[in-house]
Amino acid sequence: MSSSKDKSIFCWDLRKERRISSHEHRMGGVNGFVVCKDQTTIISIGSNKQVTFWDMRQPESTQIIEYTKSKAYEPICIALSHDDQFFAVGGTDQQVHLYETSTGALLSIGKGHSGVINSIKFSPDDKQIVSVATDGCIIVYNVFID
Repeated sequence: MSSSKDKSIFCWDLRKERRISSHEHRMGGVNGFVVCKDQTTIISIGSNKQVTFWDMRQPESTQIIEYTKSKAYEPICIALSHDDQFFAVGGTDQQVHLYETSTGALLSIGKGHSGVINSIKFSPDDKQIVSVATDGCIIVYNVFID
């Protein structure tokens, strides 16, 4: 898989050295993506200020979520929990947004950074989210989901 600021996401067969599928954001470049364990679902984020769900077998997106109501903020990084139940997004709004993967529902917003979040990861047990930002801080958020 590869993505770029030219709005595209490509899936490649490295053995045959050919592109298998391509997907294109309607507006804005792709800042990041994750691939779910089913190997067909992709969740991407981009400068279009949206979280976009894709089925690699279809050229069009299957679901689009607005990252924030303010058009001033942009999602920069995304992480998927190890069990695929949740994904987290960080960006220029200096907050960590936690979503449920199956519904796309926003579950929680974590605050604490004073700079752009440029990396985000789940702990191996999915009970914590770690974010790193341009403010030089590393913040660990506890995830309590029933």
